[in-house]
Amino acid sequence: MKEKLVNPAATETIEGIHERLQTLVRTVSGKYDLDVRSHLSPDERASIAAGGTDPDSTWFRMTKNDPKTGKVVEEFVYIPPTIIERSETEAFGKAAHEAAHVAMTRMEHFTEDMPTLPGHQSILMAVEERPTDQYVRDTFAGAGEWLDKARRFEIDKEPEFSAKGRVPAFAQLANIIVYEPHASREELGERYDEKALNAYEKIREEVERAEHTIPSDYSEETERIDLARERLRIVSEEIWPKLQEMFEEDIKNEMSQQLMNQLLKEKLEEQLKELLQSILEEILSELEKKSESEEGKQAPEEESSSPNVSDLSPELQQKIKEALDSLPEDLKEKLRQKAIEDLKEVEKELAKEMQADLSEQNKIEVEVTEEKSESTKTESEPEPVEKPKTLSDDEMAERLAKAREDMKKAEKIAGEGKKSRYDEVYRDVFDKEQKLYRQLEDIFFPNVKSKVKLVSGGSTPNLRAVFQRDATLAAGGVPDNRIFERRVTPEAKDYALTLLIDLSGSMSGGNKIQEAFKASVMLVEALNRVGITIEVLGFQDNLVLFKSADETFTDDIRKRMNGIELEVEGRNPGGRNMPSYNDDGPCLLEASERLNQLPQREKILMVVSDGVPSGRRSDERDLKRAISHVADKTDIRLLALGLGSGTEHVKRYYPNAIANIDSSKFSEVVGEMILKALQE
Repeated sequence: MKEKLVNPAATETIEGIHERLQTLVRTVSGKYDLDVRSHLSPDERASIAAGGTDPDSTWFRMTKNDPKTGKVVEEFVYIPPTIIERSETEAFGKAAHEAAHVAMTRMEHFTEDMPTLPGHQSILMAVEERPTDQYVRDTFAGAGEWLDKARRFEIDKEPEFSAKGRVPAFAQLANIIVYEPHASREELGERYDEKALNAYEKIREEVERAEHTIPSDYSEETERIDLARERLRIVSEEIWPKLQEMFEEDIKNEMSQQLMNQLLKEKLEEQLKELLQSILEEILSELEKKSESEEGKQAPEEESSSPNVSDLSPELQQKIKEALDSLPEDLKEKLRQKAIEDLKEVEKELAKEMQADLSEQNKIEVEVTEEKSESTKTESEPEPVEKPKTLSDDEMAERLAKAREDMKKAEKIAGEGKKSRYDEVYRDVFDKEQKLYRQLEDIFFPNVKSKVKLVSGGSTPNLRAVFQRDATLAAGGVPDNRIFERRVTPEAKDYALTLLIDLSGSMSGGNKIQEAFKASVMLVEALNRVGITIEVLGFQDNLVLFKSADETFTDDIRKRMNGIELEVEGRNPGGRNMPSYNDDGPCLLEASERLNQLPQREKILMVVSDGVPSGRRSDERDLKRAISHVADKTDIRLLALGLGSGTEHVKRYYPNAIANIDSSKFSEVVGEMILKALQE
């Protein structure tokens, strides 16, 4: 019986999965004749294994270089013959990632320009992962979703993992760079030292800038090389200088480790032993106490391992560092060189771990050697892999036809195929979405302080809310009766938000619907990432559904949201397409009823509009009645935004509103408003 994937839902054979993966790799990479293999020659296996990599379980991109010119003469992506993954999704995420390396990673052109200091390569490797992932998201949204889930799988597979105190800070930082988009600040804080997390904050801006130095689908090779050169420059000239202090501390810590090891093994000269005798006694005393307190907890193989300097008290660690400073310069230099060598070994191990997680980031390069003669081949060797050859016109035509077939298959595999309107907009608002997401993280993850929440009943009035209510009443508006405060620590699962967008024809002018769409994409992506339930509706004479609250946010939903702009023009396939009407009142009432049925405690309804009600079945009075009903009969927090000039009426209708918003600033205003609502 043929081997099946572990995923119980999978029904395809391994061969079938390999075929689909091959199609995906070729399509994402843009190289439709790319060699995608599940076997290696003996020389290739030996080269891989010599680098400490298991060729039976590791995915990677491999290049072979001409030893004279250094040029790549052969390139392929290797998929292990046994793709036993936790799910098919993970396998496809890994394949898409490897394909992106083929499309954009060009660091082999700059090997002579790279610093040789340990740490630099790790940071460069980690930074290179970010634009590689982003290339997948930008090229194929469906494949991007697979990739992000694969990253998340790697985080979840070791929930108790912690590098604190036992792994050099530069190695911790490299992992933070790779996984920061996929893990919460709380999760990272449980796994990594604060100094590594703080170091990431110092270089966050540069990492995110490098993340977007990615080629377009049709970039020439020279542009891809130039972008790779720019990423190397960012790391070498902007990121690396900010990490020198941290790296020097890593060296000093490793020197302390070397000194402790030599003390315990009595390898120091007699004179130095006498000098450091008191410290040795303290080390032995602490280690003995630690051993007694942990007796029986460690596995036998761990008991014989060398003690780590991080196991000592901070006071004793400081004494060891002071002792280091008092040593003769020649001994200090020996310890320093040994520390650097050991850190290089750590870096090699880190490269293997990154490779095992998702990719072979530092590409394996094998010089091209002369082919073996028939007499030197052994019977145990498989047939050598055929090298690329010049194709005839007929063969080229056949290859192109196969490529077109692969592209069609890939559109099914990757969901959306080439970039949709949604993808283009998401790329435009990516920086804003990232900023909003980080601000939402600060609100919703556990290190947040309790915040004041306004409610309609209680014993502690909020003076600002009371004054605002009185002012609204004096102006003839509908007041917000939430004037009492309650202190809470918010959780994302407690919130549900409905975004209700005016899709009448007036929204087509002044880029209003385009900016509303951008704000929608930014908001939905950011809220989804922190786990807030969100529903996206439009309104004309009736509601237009783009995403219901109970739907998982998938590429199909993103595709559906492309209709937001089209509805305003009356040409959304299968849509409502009634832009002549905007029945605000009935649609607001129905949207609030849908929201009110959800189980979340905190509910927000955000309305985006640019005109006065002009409906097929309602007028301004219906809108006022609907607003009063939401304010008096529900716990929904109602927010409104008037998009464009001449929208003062929005502020007149809604108690919490911003009017006359310049379309070019709309996304920022939306982000600020939702953050304020979530914190009040």
